[in-house]
This record gives sequence, C-alpha cells and structure tokens, in this order.
Amino acid sequence: MRRIKISATIIAAILMTAGCAKQPKVGPNDASKRYFDAWLHINGIDVEPSGRGIYVIEDDPGTGIEVKEDGFAFLEYTTTDLEGNITSYTGAEVARQLGEYSESSYYGPEFVNTYDGNIYAGVADMLLGMKAGGHKKVIIPSWLISYKDYQTESEYLAVSSNMESLIYDVTVKDFTTDINKWE
Repeated sequence: MRRIKISATIIAAILMTAGCAKQPKVGPNDASKRYFDAWLHINGIDVEPSGRGIYVIEDDPGTGIEVKEDGFAFLEYTTTDLEGNITSYTGAEVARQLGEYSESSYYGPEFVNTYDGNIYAGVADMLLGMKAGGHKKVIIPSWLISYKDYQTESEYLAVSSNMESLIYDVTVKDFTTDINKWE
C-alpha cells in the first residue's frame, strides 16, 4: 500500500511538472530572422542595422535635391537575393549580361512614389534622406519588404511575410515633389 502511495505521488509530481511546461511562442518570421542572422554571420557582414533594421553596406548620400516622403525619386538600381541572383534591374548593361537585352525595352531611371505607404518600409529607410547623385548598397530583411509602417523591428517580425530578403544597389538620379512640372 505504501508503494502505491509513493508511486502515485511520483506520478502526480511528474504530471504537474509536465503540465507547467511552457511552449515558447514562435513568431511568423522567427525562422527568417535566424536564417538572415546566420547569413550575415557567414558572409562576414559586421554592420549594425539602421532605421527599422536595414543594413547599409555602402553609402554615398549625394549632393543634389534630397529625397523626402512626399514626391517621386528617379532611381537606377539592381536588386539581388541573398544568393546573388539578380531579381530586378534598370540598366541596359545588366540586361546584356543576363542575355535579356531588347532594343524595344526602356533602360534607365525608374520613378518611385515616396509618399507614405507606396514603397516598402525598408526601401523608404534606404531612400529617405539620400540626395540626387547618391548611391547606396543596402541589405533589406524580408520582414521589411512590407508596405505597412511599424515603429520597431519586433512589430515587423510579428507579422507574416512571404517575401525574401533583398540586396539593393541603388543610385538616386533625381527627385521632385511635382511630377507634372518635372515632366
């Protein structure tokens, strides 16, 4: 009888302990964050994040008109994924290198509407404050490829993102707040 009481007490203690175990909360971008941090480490990127969490690798801010949150920036750029695959570009030379050049296609600056909510949060962090003639190379984590405007990295990480991290190599060619006058 005494053995049964001891066994029952041990089993009850084990069940109570197991019942108290807490499952850690896993956010929708936790795996992406771990992968991104590992990628930074493996590739020797030792730069502190700026803004909402972008990583500026090269920075020449330029001397012309400043890009603000109320207009149109004219950009030349090449974007790649973290593996180095080109995902988008504006240059004819890149099109030739990829074997995608066409005489009937336009190559040159594209305009980006910088008004709030019209560009990705990470791209806004990269562009706002640059000046015409400026150049930046920036790594933008996947959770900042979002049109939503949050204040902290943790808020971005809490929202699901199906985008991939990108490396932007961008040059600001011009900026205007009045697109009709500029044309």
